Amino acid sequence: MPTSEPELAALRIQRLKRTLKRMAWVSLLCAVLAVAFVARGMDGLEIHILIATAIMAGGSVLVASFLMTLIFFSNQSGHDADAHEFSKELDPGERPE
Repeated sequence: MPTSEPELAALRIQRLKRTLKRMAWVSLLCAVLAVAFVARGMDGLEIHILIATAIMAGGSVLVASFLMTLIFFSNQSGHDADAHEFSKELDPGERPE
């Protein structure tokens, strides 16, 4: 049974949310592992270094995975093709194909 366009869009959004939640958990795991790795090599535990490590390790993984997920979502939903067609309508002939 074919699904309608709104149902398909809702399924895509649901899959996007599920993927972003998973990437948030992966980012948290990376932050914990980075803090454990840094803390293992330190003689005296400096809380500021551990907080900075957690924020930078987890934050960089979170931002990178979020952007990559949005790129894949945009490609699968057809937004990229729409933008390409729109840009061709704005200035035809200026860009070589």
